[in-house]
Amino acid sequence: MRCCWSLGNVQDRYIFLGAGGDQYLGRSVGGLPTSDPKFATLPPHLNVEDAEAIREMGWGNLLPGFSNYPLSFQSIIPYLFASIVFHIEFLEKEFAPEHPLFQTRIFTGGYVNHYRGRILLGIASCPQTGMVATGVPRDITVLHKLEQQEEKFAQLEKRLERVETILPEKVAQKVTEKLLNEFSIQGTVPLTASGVEIIIQTACDAMQDSQCLERKWS
Repeated sequence: MRCCWSLGNVQDRYIFLGAGGDQYLGRSVGGLPTSDPKFATLPPHLNVEDAEAIREMGWGNLLPGFSNYPLSFQSIIPYLFASIVFHIEFLEKEFAPEHPLFQTRIFTGGYVNHYRGRILLGIASCPQTGMVATGVPRDITVLHKLEQQEEKFAQLEKRLERVETILPEKVAQKVTEKLLNEFSIQGTVPLTASGVEIIIQTACDAMQDSQCLERKWS
């Protein structure tokens, strides 16, 4: 299909070249899992501030002869640089220290170390740069949304567990503060729970004494 070869009269009536086929093919060849939301993974890319800073400085400082390359190749240089920075740990592990890659300007000039940890990735879309994944089937998009909902439910469950742990203590604290505020009199000691028990017991004793006197005189 990608080479536009004929599949026969019958097949040509039912199999068509769909939109986004090149992007889908690129993602498949890139090794992304075709049945997982990670199939919609965005390429490593710079954030807006870093991309603008490098553009003002000039990509020629990172890649000598940048202006001599075709415009189509110049447009992918920022993504190549971001990919190298994003995979730096893998490169340092797999390549020898004397590898020619580590002798290039982006390494000797300290650019890789400067932008390490600042590269963006994301799945389906990037809210910071507005980048959106293409060539992604609809079922993958649905899987990604379901995964997001599962993450939200998991976060909500953790919050509820935290509330169940903290809420009784907070309620008891508020009730205690309210009772102390309502039963406190200026210049006196605030009424406590033990004080309430003493008052109730005193009142009960007084009532019993009063009843005993009434029976005596009657």
